[in-house]
Amino acid sequence: MTSLLAVVLALGGIAAYFVAATRFALWQRVPWAFMAVTVSGALLGAMAFASFPGVVRGVAALVCAATLAFSLWFFLGYSQFGPREERPRVGDPFPDFALPDSTGSLFRLSERRGRRILILFYRGDW
Repeated sequence: MTSLLAVVLALGGIAAYFVAATRFALWQRVPWAFMAVTVSGALLGAMAFASFPGVVRGVAALVCAATLAFSLWFFLGYSQFGPREERPRVGDPFPDFALPDSTGSLFRLSERRGRRILILFYRGDW
């Protein structure tokens, strides 16, 4: 029974994250509560196997450990801190845009190509 609970916790933690992040767009950047559930399932599976070794408990502990390893890889290596495609890289040209400047006239970046300019974006109204 403990082994089944461990597997449910380990798989449930990562599954709940995917449901919350994809279906409801919640907690995409904060997966730590789901990781805690997955880690608790892996620890429970390891403790169950250490207390009463057996084939079923061993398989359950391996499933929990594999789920934890996948979760760690996904959260820490792939989804959270991996390179993003939408981020500009060093040397990429700045995308063209047109916005009103502080005098009210329209500023177009394409009109100033080839010259060095400093563009300051600020938020707020003073």
